[in-house]
Amino acid sequence: MTLKKPNSDKLWNVFPSHITYHTLADLYSSIDNKKIKAAVGWLGSYGNTCASRMSIAFNNAGAPIDADSAHDVCHVNELA
Repeated sequence: MTLKKPNSDKLWNVFPSHITYHTLADLYSSIDNKKIKAAVGWLGSYGNTCASRMSIAFNNAGAPIDADSAHDVCHVNELA
């Protein structure tokens, strides 16, 4: 698994602002993905958005997290 490291200034500049996207519903309404938008229904309008915000920032900073890497990170205990 190899993840690119984005420039920290660029990462911060593309991080979805809590002012612009105050709630999970606000943030997810800006994402063009039906599955992610559907998550608002079971996460609630004020659910935790940390991982989503960081994922968006990494993608927009030129260091996308591909599906294989995300799977490896989520299942790191199974790899040991």
